[in-house]
Amino acid sequence: MSQTPTRQTPSRGAISSEPPTRLSRLRICVVLGAVLLAVVGVGAWRAVAQRALDEVSMRVVGYNCQGDGAGIRNDGQTLKIQTAENMRCVVDVRVVNHGSRAVHLGYVKVPVMGPRGGSVIRAQSIDGRPPRGDETGIDAIQQLDRPVDGDDAMTFQVVLVFRPQGCGDGTLTVDEFPQLRVSMFGASREIGTSQALAIHNAVRTPGCADL
Repeated sequence: MSQTPTRQTPSRGAISSEPPTRLSRLRICVVLGAVLLAVVGVGAWRAVAQRALDEVSMRVVGYNCQGDGAGIRNDGQTLKIQTAENMRCVVDVRVVNHGSRAVHLGYVKVPVMGPRGGSVIRAQSIDGRPPRGDETGIDAIQQLDRPVDGDDAMTFQVVLVFRPQGCGDGTLTVDEFPQLRVSMFGASREIGTSQALAIHNAVRTPGCADL
């Protein structure tokens, strides 16, 4: 007795060995092209952002100290402060965006002048507000959190006062006073002024007596 041959249907999970069609190859090319354009686009924007951040500068434009025996002067490279127990020094800092694109101003940092800093000077306010400390409490931190358009500028103040709990026999120098974080399109960098701050202290403080 003859048997009728049965037709075998490929299982649904079987992998076809047929070569990709022209349409599937076209789809693959489109996806790869889109990924490549995205990568190139992100890289190009980051390059634009870095160039924009390089166009931002900061410098000290004014300063004044009050208090018996307190003083401040600028020799072009260093801002020099003579301390006094009742001193109050105000430093005007100007940020200039020389480029054509807006950038965002983040935090201002004043090293060793935070609430737990050991300097005989502390930052009483930055941009009109009491600063907070960084994670150690040593550096003073204040957020500006504002944009500066291209070819524009803004000015903020740093107010410095005496801290008797600190210790500072002789002269303490802080480079690039103050420092500022600027950002654009996810890129960021920290800039400083071209000047240092030198604090000369001749006042004997309890902080030094405890050492």
